[in-house]
Amino acid sequence: MYAASMVAASNEVVLAHADIRGGYIGPLLLTAEGPVQLSEERLSVGLRATAISNSGAVVLGSQGYFNGTRSFRWTAETGIQEFGIDEKSSVFPNALSGNGQVIVGLIYDSPTPFLVEETVISNGFRWNESEGFSMIPNESEERRFVPTATSFDGSLIVGNGVDVNRRSYVLDQSASELLEPRAIAWTEETGTQLLELPTQFKSSSVVDVSDDGRLIVGAAILENPLELGDPPSTEGVPVLVDGKRAAEIVASKSRAMLWDENRQALDLQQWLKDHHHLSDALEGWTLTSASAISANGRIIAGLGVNPDGDLQGWVVTIPEPCTLALSAFPLLLLSLWQRQVCLLTGRKCGSGDPRLDPRPHPH
Repeated sequence: MYAASMVAASNEVVLAHADIRGGYIGPLLLTAEGPVQLSEERLSVGLRATAISNSGAVVLGSQGYFNGTRSFRWTAETGIQEFGIDEKSSVFPNALSGNGQVIVGLIYDSPTPFLVEETVISNGFRWNESEGFSMIPNESEERRFVPTATSFDGSLIVGNGVDVNRRSYVLDQSASELLEPRAIAWTEETGTQLLELPTQFKSSSVVDVSDDGRLIVGAAILENPLELGDPPSTEGVPVLVDGKRAAEIVASKSRAMLWDENRQALDLQQWLKDHHHLSDALEGWTLTSASAISANGRIIAGLGVNPDGDLQGWVVTIPEPCTLALSAFPLLLLSLWQRQVCLLTGRKCGSGDPRLDPRPHPH
């Protein structure tokens, strides 16, 4: 049985994991010529692939768990090769450039950073085959840079600046004592810089970037969340938060964000309405975060709250610029936009507003 994990940007290679007759055989590539197994071992226990280049020629992944996890890099020529520095540190690659030549992530000064009680120092890194590992400078002494994505050639790296004292696995740590996370971008020319944050927001994060580096997507948290009503309770004891209440909480404070080629921070939902005429398709929605953007920057996906008040995944496909030539024919243009935009509401997208189509979505 194959479980697909991701598709290379070329749309010609699928990264999957296989479980045959109860025996897990690890990650493989599904190509037109047939499956290509990354590991020759029959049982590749704990072997997981996490990133793939645009062509599918390079794959990143890891083997193991918190104690002794090791990262790897795979190509058809080299096979699986361990990706690291030495036994005293651990390397966690977070992203692979589209051309497969640049890897970014975090280096910890401990082989088991999640199992030790003392403070573990980490640093963002950039790697390529000719130069090896190089550390990415932090934005300041107070914030550590955590890379999350790169442009096609790796010249632009985006990520998040988090408090140097932040350790998500320290349960008694007070968030009020830490700096708010901020979205960050790095290039060799500009160095490490905070991305713009509008005054109504207190923190931001980025997850992905288009191949050309022009569009960056993520989320931002409002400085003053919207007012919420009292949660439901039974005899003064609050009950567990249900799905709609959770959606209400998320929608009250989080917004999907986009940083354009000028690095201006924009509310993604408002940008789609203002620049791509999607007000009708987005009516009733609150896009709370953007988690992915396609290589060409035309498809954006994320999480939001739908018109029914439920948390829901969404995908927006932005039409080619040439479609704008039809703006003199508003009815035809509206029809084209409605076919091009698909909000994943759990229903199949037809030629009309996808929210009104009652048929089940095939995916």
